[in-house]
Amino acid sequence: MGVAGIWSSEHTLRLTAVRAEAMDAASGADDGLGFVRGLAREHVQALVTRFDCAIAIINPDLMFVIGGEHRQVERCCAAALGEGAVAARPIAVHVASHTPRLAAAVAVFRKQLDGGEPARPTRGRTLIGAADASIVRGASGVAGLAEQVATTIDWAAVLEALVERGVDQVLELGPGTALADMMRARYPTVEARCVDNFRSQAGITDWLAR
Repeated sequence: MGVAGIWSSEHTLRLTAVRAEAMDAASGADDGLGFVRGLAREHVQALVTRFDCAIAIINPDLMFVIGGEHRQVERCCAAALGEGAVAARPIAVHVASHTPRLAAAVAVFRKQLDGGEPARPTRGRTLIGAADASIVRGASGVAGLAEQVATTIDWAAVLEALVERGVDQVLELGPGTALADMMRARYPTVEARCVDNFRSQAGITDWLAR
């Protein structure tokens, strides 16, 4: 939303901090995330249901991030390996983000989102919701942005939607390179970079302007 010009940079950073604080406050002390690779989505869904977990993030190539109480995440990953997963294990994240365990954070974040005066998106910039790859039009995406805190993020569908709309250049803001790496692996004809690849703002501007 900030990149599209709906909020100022300062307001975007404030909202980012509020979101993080709300998520930390809502998550249980023993919550965590893990991943399962190599099983169909229906299989992973059955596993997380069995262990009172949830699918947090759907990535391309049968890679799923799962969340829940840490011990249950461990058990779910062990069961996944026993049922044919290529890899599965807990990861060093102690907030069960994008799962129903963070439901209490949604209203807190939504209140802050509703308190601002969003502008019109910068012309030519299309927003695609990460939860369902839907097209977001300006302030209409505010509710969905709040709900993303406690609902599954479908990056696989988002990347597919970007390619279907003719996007051929992608810049990941970071931190890290995960989404750019994902895009390059799945859609090698798309030129995908991340902010971490550049040494200066000028380098990013020059690359985008090509």
